[in-house]
Amino acid sequence: MRFSDAFIADSWEVSGDGLVYTFRLHPGVTFSNGAALTAEDVEFTFHRLISHPESRNRDLAMSILGAEALREKKTAPCYRYGRLFRSLQSFACCQNRIRFCIRFTLRRR
Repeated sequence: MRFSDAFIADSWEVSGDGLVYTFRLHPGVTFSNGAALTAEDVEFTFHRLISHPESRNRDLAMSILGAEALREKKTAPCYRYGRLFRSLQSFACCQNRIRFCIRFTLRRR
């Protein structure tokens, strides 16, 4: 296995203003049970990281636009993943791509 094969993202882009990140998932990434990793799985991971009351690494994702509202349960609920789900509104998943917005640029000027 090459080092680059260990990454979940095959490639990524950052918008010119540094506020929108788009990740393309590496093809063939699977869970230990053989199920394919999807963009929705990544979204669910961020959702749980932000919203779970015992999350210890929440600060890693709090720069995502809408994370504070999600943490405070101020987002609109919907039914996904077989249960009631509060959406992280700046997330967009499409096949093998994930796009999200952050509140401030992480780039150095």
